[in-house]
Amino acid sequence: MPVLFFLFCYYLYIAHKPDSAAQKPEKLFREKKLMLLVAALVVLFAVLTVVDIPIMKMWETAFFIPTGH
Repeated sequence: MPVLFFLFCYYLYIAHKPDSAAQKPEKLFREKKLMLLVAALVVLFAVLTVVDIPIMKMWETAFFIPTGH
């Protein structure tokens, strides 16, 4: 998630620059740092799709709150 947050923060930074690439989306590919962040995010999503993270198992299992009946 920090990579995604940093990507949005960097895009906001670009948007506030004078004559920015964010105002002309066809020029976004010229922003090397932004493209590196997008590539890192794509690689991260691809890797985390196949990697098993044990701590995430708690969201996979069903959990019901006992009602006492």
